[in-house]
Amino acid sequence: MPYIFDTTANPDTVPAYGDKLSLGDISSTTNNASGDTKTTTIQQVLNHLEIVAKTASATSALADNAKLVTMDVTTTANAYTIAANATIAHPIGTCILVKQIGTGVTSITGATGVTLEGGGQSVSAGSCAISNRYDIATCLKVATNIWSVQGAVGTIA
Repeated sequence: MPYIFDTTANPDTVPAYGDKLSLGDISSTTNNASGDTKTTTIQQVLNHLEIVAKTASATSALADNAKLVTMDVTTTANAYTIAANATIAHPIGTCILVKQIGTGVTSITGATGVTLEGGGQSVSAGSCAISNRYDIATCLKVATNIWSVQGAVGTIA
């Protein structure tokens, strides 16, 4: 079983059970071929947002969790559809950012059985369009088949 040690204060000290460590204290050190040392903390890894590029309408996937999905569709309307829990079981608390970068209007759409909430609305199989090119919508799963959609989006209908 691997162990995680806080070696920031004393490299020879192993923390006791119950010691509290911050994510900035936990790190991995690697050496490259030329002998240079690089230390990366878990906090640095968590602060990095991966980008998933789409060039056509798409349905949410587990691989999209905690990522920025860019929708680069030229001229035609397109949709990023949030899949029903029975199809893709995103964990509650999942956050997916969706950014429209193409000129085609991107809508966030709930699949059948998925309720979208936001802007005072709660609509089953609802939809809302991202307001402008380069704007971002935040999609947050708050319960089974219920997603809160916030950001630069129109009314959910």
